[in-house]
Amino acid sequence: DHGAPKIMNRKQLLERFVEHRHEIVVRRTRFDLEAAEAREHILEGLKIALDNLDEVIKTIRESADVERARSNLMDRFGLSELQAQAILDLRLHRLTGLEREKISGDLRELVAQIADLIDILGSKPRLFRIMRDELLAMKEEFGDKRRTTLEEGEIAQDIETLIQPED
Repeated sequence: DHGAPKIMNRKQLLERFVEHRHEIVVRRTRFDLEAAEAREHILEGLKIALDNLDEVIKTIRESADVERARSNLMDRFGLSELQAQAILDLRLHRLTGLEREKISGDLRELVAQIADLIDILGSKPRLFRIMRDELLAMKEEFGDKRRTTLEEGEIAQDIETLIQPED
């Protein structure tokens, strides 16, 4: 119980188990939310670059080195360092019209995913529904009949053979 051994009855065990599953779902959702927000931040920078492609290329060409190019992009377009680095890492084949649509589509999907994750964190019934669905999936995967049998009987070996000989 919270890192300490404790004798509990069934109700206490179930309560701790539900708390544990709740914490797992919340932590996983927060992690997914942070990752989605980070990806959204990068995609917004790429969208800015694609919308102002000629100016971005001109800014990069006029820069003496990578550091200067990054700082020029940050100053000129109001980008963060991560966004500017993502633009500098962008390969030329990603500048096609199809890739532009893909980036816009990814950005829309991420915005919807972020809204969904925020909704999950803000709604206890939804959290418990997710926990229930996961438990049902575990039951489906692992909930088969017992494979071992418990039988009463005599030990076939002599008890003295179980004792290891020592000096």
